[in-house]
Amino acid sequence: MKKLFVAMLLVLAMAIPAYAIVPEFNKSNIEVGAEYNYSHQDIESVNPIGISVGDWLSADLTNKTSNVKAWSFLATLGYKISPQLTPYMILGNGQINLDQELSGSASIGDWSGSIPILTTQLRGASGFQFGGGAKGELMEFNNGVTIGYDTRWTTVTVDSNDKQAMFLGSSCLTADNDIEATMSVFNLDVAVSKYYDLTEKVTAEDGTVTTKKKYMVEGITPFVGGRYTHSDLNVKNDITIGEGHHSIGLSTESNTQGNMISAIGGVAIKINKSLVASVGGIIGQENGVNVKCIYNF
Repeated sequence: MKKLFVAMLLVLAMAIPAYAIVPEFNKSNIEVGAEYNYSHQDIESVNPIGISVGDWLSADLTNKTSNVKAWSFLATLGYKISPQLTPYMILGNGQINLDQELSGSASIGDWSGSIPILTTQLRGASGFQFGGGAKGELMEFNNGVTIGYDTRWTTVTVDSNDKQAMFLGSSCLTADNDIEATMSVFNLDVAVSKYYDLTEKVTAEDGTVTTKKKYMVEGITPFVGGRYTHSDLNVKNDITIGEGHHSIGLSTESNTQGNMISAIGGVAIKINKSLVASVGGIIGQENGVNVKCIYNF
């Protein structure tokens, strides 16, 4: 993660012009936002432990993490220092789903077989999510096309004991399972966009000029680009088999990382001079959707 933070600082350094170091405070530069995000991440991890005896016996113990999904309902608060830099803070609620399977396999001569030893699930667990980010314009062309960026880091910890652990692939062999997961995610979005004005100027007989909306909104900004995502996922299981003095405790912990490249696209809608709503999609090694509303004072 240290390398990612250094990369984020370098991006910010390139985006800050000299005149923006000590900006004059202006209330109109404050923005508050609300957003919903869903992400299905390709961070499947398989960690094998192998044992072999000569050429005739081999065995593997495999711990697999898969089906990682995340939802978030977030509030943002930012301040526009310049067109190139708007830092913001993030607070809200995050949810995580995932599957884990500890399985064993063996082969003796020409025979081989495998069996799931321990299967666990995390479903609908939520927790406090926080983080920070920055966004702005990297380049603007004479034809109105803009290249912009949005980078952020968030973290959330959830735990749940709603789902039981299942042994040996049988729903009859279960145990209590207290599972805790921490997911920290770094995103860097770079997108090309262009604003289309959907208003018209109306001149009255007295010469007064007013602005009129053609289609209920002031304008739209389609965008398309790419996203880099780095995720760190730590999962702890505290499993109890049996009750009282006859119980057996089993604890497992796994650390999984994912590096994903995906395409992004969508449209931002300027409702009025203060309110902008946007909807976007992510497709690739990460798949999902995000919906945002931003209000400027």
